[in-house]
Amino acid sequence: MSQDTAEATPAGVPDPDTPWGGADTHPLAPSFTATIDQARGVVRARGHLDEIGADLLCGTVVALQRHGHRRITVRLQATVEDAARELFDELARRLAAVGVQVVLE
Repeated sequence: MSQDTAEATPAGVPDPDTPWGGADTHPLAPSFTATIDQARGVVRARGHLDEIGADLLCGTVVALQRHGHRRITVRLQATVEDAARELFDELARRLAAVGVQVVLE
């Protein structure tokens, strides 16, 4: 089959030959970046945080709690969807029940 008749990669499927399907705006491109300071128990997120991203960050918070942090700060330098905010609020309530403070800034 020649390149002229080759099928294009379907929408939503990354092109395996280029990172993120060849463009930063690809549907699977990351919408936020996170920086974790494990020593201080601080997580900083930048960009746009949706429910999936919030779930990932909640896992990071739990990991910090398991490493012995009793106070964990999450600095949200991002736009935060309502569903993402609800996940953080629920996590903060659950961890407060075991004596861990989660501070959202």
